[in-house]
Amino acid sequence: MSKQTAVMYFINELKKSKHFQRVINEVNLSSTSVRDVIQETLQMEREEKIDFAKKCLDKSLDLDIRTVHSKVEEYYNKTYGGHLIDHISDVSKMVGGQDE
Repeated sequence: MSKQTAVMYFINELKKSKHFQRVINEVNLSSTSVRDVIQETLQMEREEKIDFAKKCLDKSLDLDIRTVHSKVEEYYNKTYGGHLIDHISDVSKMVGGQDE
């Protein structure tokens, strides 16, 4: 059984939202199908994970395993920004300006 990705979790939660239909309508107005957006997003997530893993392995060649383990989160934060809370207001604005 495969694990649920963050993108799939987000999509499933969005489907439960009262804003779901509005978001779908806005995507469709941009002349892009929702299916294409979801597929592209999942592909981007996959590529990011693979690239991140490869870069971690490349950086680990000169380090012992304990050092590598402790540096993974640091490298993630430098690569993607470790402050997820900063993105909540942006997402909230996209779906109607309110948290549910």
